[in-house]
Amino acid sequence: MHFEEIVACDEAEAFRLAKGKFGEDCRYEYRSQKPVKRGFFGKKSQYIFFFSMTDVDYQRHIDLMNKKAILGLDPVSPQEKLLTAIKDKQTQTAVVSEKKTSAAMKNIFSSDEIKKLNENLEFLRDQLKNGSKSAEQEQNIHPNIWRVKKILKENEFYDDFINEVVGIISDKMTLNEIDDDQKVDEFVYDYIRSKLSIAPFQKPREGERIILALVGPTGIGKTTTIAKIAGNLIRKHVSIDLVSIDGWKIGAKEQMERYAKILRTNFTAVDNVDDLQQALAESQAMYVLVDTTGRSHNDEINIVNMKTLLRSSNFKTKYLLAISATTKAKDVKKIFKAFDTFDYEGVVITKTDESDTVGAILSEAMLRNKGIAFYSNGQNVPKDLVQATHEKVLELVEGLQYISLSKMQS
Repeated sequence: MHFEEIVACDEAEAFRLAKGKFGEDCRYEYRSQKPVKRGFFGKKSQYIFFFSMTDVDYQRHIDLMNKKAILGLDPVSPQEKLLTAIKDKQTQTAVVSEKKTSAAMKNIFSSDEIKKLNENLEFLRDQLKNGSKSAEQEQNIHPNIWRVKKILKENEFYDDFINEVVGIISDKMTLNEIDDDQKVDEFVYDYIRSKLSIAPFQKPREGERIILALVGPTGIGKTTTIAKIAGNLIRKHVSIDLVSIDGWKIGAKEQMERYAKILRTNFTAVDNVDDLQQALAESQAMYVLVDTTGRSHNDEINIVNMKTLLRSSNFKTKYLLAISATTKAKDVKKIFKAFDTFDYEGVVITKTDESDTVGAILSEAMLRNKGIAFYSNGQNVPKDLVQATHEKVLELVEGLQYISLSKMQS
């Protein structure tokens, strides 16, 4: 057995530090009786906590750390290094600022040097906040890992997801495999594919009647997308009716009415619960597709009111969240969260023909375990709509398309 010591205030902190340093295979043994550092002025005392690992697990851990060092992936995270550096700078600054500093110490640190220490401290704090690596650090990473990070970053995948992918590569692939750029690309493709969910879109069961409502912020093309989904269902010989509750947008009613004529289906515009209930009672269709009022993701009260309007006892209501590929990465998380009240079953990505990056949307969808149902890639109704598959969605990721195409052809 191999034993390790961790200094911490309590078991929870000790477990966190031990697992971060030695992995999930370490096991808690016991705590020292006397504190190694007593707490004063509200601070907790610190104790030595003992952890054990089997020799096999410890050797596996050492091998993994060595491999990460070879790949340029420092086993000590940049955040941990920066925290240590910040503590060192704080200690130096505290010593210098002490009122009872000796004359000799005053000669060692000039006011300019003290100022420089404080500037370094602020820089380190900024680095920690941004979680960024220097260009020199990036250049030391294995070229294939650096290239993968670059592809995912340019596609606007979340930093946490990128770090997750890099960690999995270093854990699961051998050094010889990492040297092979094709094997690395295929590994990344397969990993994203395994994490990405697809929202199935099938015919209703016999006797089942469904309201399908597309929700999402303003200006993302919901009306056009509803018409495209309607056309997709008609091609599958599913009967549909169209309903619009988007009375605020100028021309929304007329636009949906025009689509209904093209698709040769019924259309009703409603303004309140009673009108909606009447339209549903009169409908004989298997699917009633609802074009909802566009709302800002900051408009929480009206989002809740819209859900109340769509409740019906005779229909099963399903929701899809529509979000544009042109949405700024910083707004993606806010939009997903704002429409949580609908418990939407899938995501429709609109306007993929107007943007090259969908990584932020895919990152958030994977994080929330929401499947991709469709994506739209043009203005033509109903043809410019793609029903999602893993291969089709991954074609949208710049740098991975050739792998997607080769897998589809094989």
